[in-house]
Amino acid sequence: MGWQEGEGLRLTEAQAINLSLLLHSVAWVGYRWQQGIGAGVQHLNRHLWSGTFEHVDSMVRSARFLDSDLLPELKKAEERRRPGGLGGLRPAECIARGIAA
Repeated sequence: MGWQEGEGLRLTEAQAINLSLLLHSVAWVGYRWQQGIGAGVQHLNRHLWSGTFEHVDSMVRSARFLDSDLLPELKKAEERRRPGGLGGLRPAECIARGIAA
């Protein structure tokens, strides 16, 4: 990864792939959190939940922004790297394909 004056930030292929996989994981953590993991953690330990909720919420917002506005080509590159594979699919894409609920 490097910064070139006037050119912005550049990622290596390995960094781009890892960023794409990170965004994939964040999307799934956020999805499962909203499905009830967050409520479960709240019942187990309210203090833990309150300190974690903010971070999960912030993480999901940032990942959605990167996915939709800044780095959509990362996912396309990941899909090209693993043709026919399901790597990198976000929850909404899996639901649309009938893979997850």
